[in-house]
Amino acid sequence: MTTTTLSKKLIVPLSILSTGYFFYNPLMEKLAHTLSEHNQNYIYNKMPKRIFLIRHGESMGNLNRHLYEKIPDNRILLTENGKKQAKELGVKLKQIIQKESIKFYVSPYTRTRQTYYYILESFKENKKKTFYDYRLREQEFGNLHLYDIPNHLKRIWVGRFYYRFNNGENGADVIERLNSFYNDLIKNTEFDKEKYDNYVFVIHSVIMRLMLKFLTNMTIEDYQQLKNPLNCGFWILEKDFKNRKYNLKKDNMYFH
Repeated sequence: MTTTTLSKKLIVPLSILSTGYFFYNPLMEKLAHTLSEHNQNYIYNKMPKRIFLIRHGESMGNLNRHLYEKIPDNRILLTENGKKQAKELGVKLKQIIQKESIKFYVSPYTRTRQTYYYILESFKENKKKTFYDYRLREQEFGNLHLYDIPNHLKRIWVGRFYYRFNNGENGADVIERLNSFYNDLIKNTEFDKEKYDNYVFVIHSVIMRLMLKFLTNMTIEDYQQLKNPLNCGFWILEKDFKNRKYNLKKDNMYFH
C-alpha cells in the first residue's frame, strides 16, 4: 500500500477525531452505554447460580502451629481426620449440587489439592472443569515463620486486614491478587462456550474471608469481625438475578 493510499484511508477517521465528534456525540455515548449494559448482562447470565467457598480439611499445621517453622506452608499435609472431613464434605456438596455442572478453582497448596481430591470422589459423573491458580494461595505469613504470642497480639491490635507479616502480606495485598484473579475469571466465563451451574473454590480460611468481602462489598470493619470457618466448613453465595449480585446464604446448615 502506498503512502498516498494510506493517507486517503485515514482522512475520514482523522476528520472525525479532529472535530471531537467521535468522543462527545451523545448518540455515540448512549450506544456505548447500551453495548456495555448488554455485555454485563450477558456475562452475568453466564455466571453460576451458586458459588461455594470451602476451607481445606484439618491439616498438620492446624494441630501444631510450630510445624510452620520447619515445613514450608505450601507443603503442609492433611491429617487422617482432614482426609475424612473432605470425603464427608463431598457427600454433603453432592446433596446440594446433585447432577449439575461444576467448575473447581483450587489453591495449589498441598492441603487444598488433597481436599479437592477427596471431594472429587463424589462427583465422578458430573460435568466439570478444574483450575489451579497461585493467586488463591494462602496469605503469606513469611517463610518458615515463627509463631509467637507477641506478634499475634500485635496483629489483633493493628487489625487482621492491615497487619503485615515480616516477609509476608497483609489483607490489602491479598485483595489485589484476588482482584486480578476475579478479572480473569470474568473473562474466562465470558469466552467459555459452555455455562456451568456451580463454581467451587477449595481454598484457605483467610482467602475465604477476603473473597467474601470482595464478592459482597463487605466493609473492612465487618471483615474484621468474621470468624474463621472450621476445617471443611463452607459458605454458599447464591445469585440474585434481579439485583445482579451474589448474596451469602446464611441459613446454610453447614455455615460455620
